[in-house]
Amino acid sequence: MNAIKPLPIIKEALRLVDSKSDLVALDLGAGRGRNTVFLAKNGYFVDAVDKSQQFLESLKQYAESEDVAARINVYLDDLSVFSSNRQYDLIIMTNVLHLLNSNTQSLIMKKIPMMLKKNGVLAISHILDQSSPDEIQIKDAFSDLKMVENELKIVEDGPHPGTPYPHRHRMAYFIFKK
Repeated sequence: MNAIKPLPIIKEALRLVDSKSDLVALDLGAGRGRNTVFLAKNGYFVDAVDKSQQFLESLKQYAESEDVAARINVYLDDLSVFSSNRQYDLIIMTNVLHLLNSNTQSLIMKKIPMMLKKNGVLAISHILDQSSPDEIQIKDAFSDLKMVENELKIVEDGPHPGTPYPHRHRMAYFIFKK
């Protein structure tokens, strides 16, 4: 499998994490693992959560091909019920919120700050659509954290399941620090 580039916001978030050994990250809605594997290759132990068995199998294969499988724990779980007693240096959630119902969106946004270590970093890439929280709702949900970065963009996207033609998304990118 060819290396898949992580989202730029993930690279930016790494620069903000207090560097030390044994860094632990959580990837909520990990999908096929492009960000998970990137984090593992950069020295993180990563807990990757997704509700798709198929995506997690792809993630495992990708991690094995990149020789980082030992640094990754995968969890087949829905974000509405996922919980962890672990504290994380970095939590990422990329292009997931718009896929969740409003109750799950609220629930996960309440859980995240409790799972961040002191000085931990949260990176969010979010598709702004009618069924998702807007920029203000996300800022409000994480108001106890310091917002380090916020950017709005229109991005080009290619065909994929559900949208078989090139299209654009309104995107919001956030980085918060506890």
